Amino acid sequence: MATDDSAPPRFMSAEETVPARPLHVDARALFSALPCLRRVPIFGTSVEAFGPKCVLSMGLSEFLCKGVADYLIRFSLFPMFRRRYGVDAMTYQRMANLASMGWSMKPITAMFSDIFSFFGHTKRWYLAVSCVVGAAFALAFALLPPAKASAAPAAAFVFLTSFTKANVDILTQGHYSRLIRRIPLAGSSLVSWVWWWVLLGSLVASVIAGPLADASLEWIGVIVSATLQFVTTFFFVMNWYGENKNRVNRAEDAKFMRANLLEERKDSSERLREDDDTAVAEMGNHSMLVLSDEVCAGVPGEEEDEVPPLPTCCCGVFEVNKELARRNWRIVLYCLLVAAGSVVMAIVTVLGDIWSLLYACIAVSVAVCVFGFFALPLVIAKANLYTFLSMASYIQLPGALDSFYMAKPDCLPDGPHFSFFFYNTVASIIGNIGGIVGILLFRYVFSKKSYRITFVVTTLVMVVASIFDLIIVERWNRPRVSDHVVYVLGDQVVYQVCYMLHFMPNIILLSRLCPRGTESMVYALLAGFSNFGQAVSNTVGSLLMEFKWPVETDPAVGCDFSNVRWLLIVGHLLCPLVCIPLVFLLIPAARICDNIDVDGRVVRPQEPSGDCKVEGGRESLSAQEPVLK
Repeated sequence: MATDDSAPPRFMSAEETVPARPLHVDARALFSALPCLRRVPIFGTSVEAFGPKCVLSMGLSEFLCKGVADYLIRFSLFPMFRRRYGVDAMTYQRMANLASMGWSMKPITAMFSDIFSFFGHTKRWYLAVSCVVGAAFALAFALLPPAKASAAPAAAFVFLTSFTKANVDILTQGHYSRLIRRIPLAGSSLVSWVWWWVLLGSLVASVIAGPLADASLEWIGVIVSATLQFVTTFFFVMNWYGENKNRVNRAEDAKFMRANLLEERKDSSERLREDDDTAVAEMGNHSMLVLSDEVCAGVPGEEEDEVPPLPTCCCGVFEVNKELARRNWRIVLYCLLVAAGSVVMAIVTVLGDIWSLLYACIAVSVAVCVFGFFALPLVIAKANLYTFLSMASYIQLPGALDSFYMAKPDCLPDGPHFSFFFYNTVASIIGNIGGIVGILLFRYVFSKKSYRITFVVTTLVMVVASIFDLIIVERWNRPRVSDHVVYVLGDQVVYQVCYMLHFMPNIILLSRLCPRGTESMVYALLAGFSNFGQAVSNTVGSLLMEFKWPVETDPAVGCDFSNVRWLLIVGHLLCPLVCIPLVFLLIPAARICDNIDVDGRVVRPQEPSGDCKVEGGRESLSAQEPVLK
């Protein structure tokens, strides 16, 4: 970028590789007009590197789509299915599971978009189509007739609209992962910026959803969700993300792969670091190998016309990145298997009987877990399996617990009788505060502990937090302590703190283990597999309720919540303990702050320094930090 005031600044896209501490051309104009913005934490650093359009559009798209729109759908599930469509608790347990299954489909999107560029872009038009189609599915969910027959198609629409929101999330994560690889010094700021917007979106959704549900207007919240997701299309049509054409990205990737390969060969042959043709240029705490003209000969340049033509299909609508698919064919197969398993589970959940659901759950779970050891390196496959089991073993029971907490006096005279405003709004706000406390505790208490100790401690405390649910169900707190106080203290404070303490090490571990060159695809696969574990957890909850401990929620027949205690004891207190011995079998013996390779070994730099520790611990995470939803 030109620094001479006499020379006009060269146009720079959001993805262009630039020297350390770059100043985006649009950021220069913004900071000239409003210099105070450059000193705003997180925002100033991000805009300086990537430009205001890119940074604002990423934050707002995640705020509107993953934040407000998705959480409005989630908060609407109970009033829509239980009250508007009139299903019982056990049917609602099944229907609510479709939201998690939609999010578990995200690996197929990451894989397909990387291999098939759509009108020359691997993300832009997929994002736009996802927003338009997702808004249509959400609108259909809101406008179905209020009848029991609408429950099955409503569940299908929830699955599909959740899938489109997962597309926006994973493609946005893949895009800013690429940006962070260009300018790693601004990586943590960009990731923090995006996630603060997601948190704000969830808070806004909770404020909207509670009062609407109390007024029996939950369908309006779903329409708002559809509208906000559709509005997000603007950022992608205008390409405010600043995504380069597929050919430019492929040429850039090829050049970096060639440089990395040559550097590895040089290190393995133990040649001198400096010779006549090669020099090392230091940029801050990072070093970049500058190759000689002879070495760089034949490497594609960044200009689109220098890239070899890519095969196309569908009259040129799609370009096919065959080399990417060939190199990662096992991961491609695994993505297809996880997506197929999610679709099968969704169909059986809505249409199948109890035995079909049991057989499908066992078959799909075993298939995807076993195939992971074929498609992924051993250490990654083991960590992936642990993530799946940790999610699946904490049995989700929305059909039983939501119905118990929200039951009316004619159904449960001595029940908590929570309002939607308290359950969705007040409790969610307090839960988000608990999540922030968990992040701070992780940063200052657990960040230098071992993965194994952290997972064991958080699992035990999550089990203890579930005792608060049992206290309310058994009415042990009455009449001395309010149900509201016990619920907030247990589910929204202790549990949320422990959930974040359990969630953050998972992110870091999977991020550190992702092999170079396939980070985005592998991370999407691992994140989607985590969502699939949540879906299996919900399915197991359905099986427990339908096989052994049913819950009756029809006042005409007579409500019966006597089995909720056994569901809590088995699903929340006993099953999660299975993960404790698995920690020592599946998780590497390393500290959270350690760099580890794909074999699970701790990588210790020859000349450690404080900056190296930060770069390995925080910045390398930032490129892959997004996403177990």
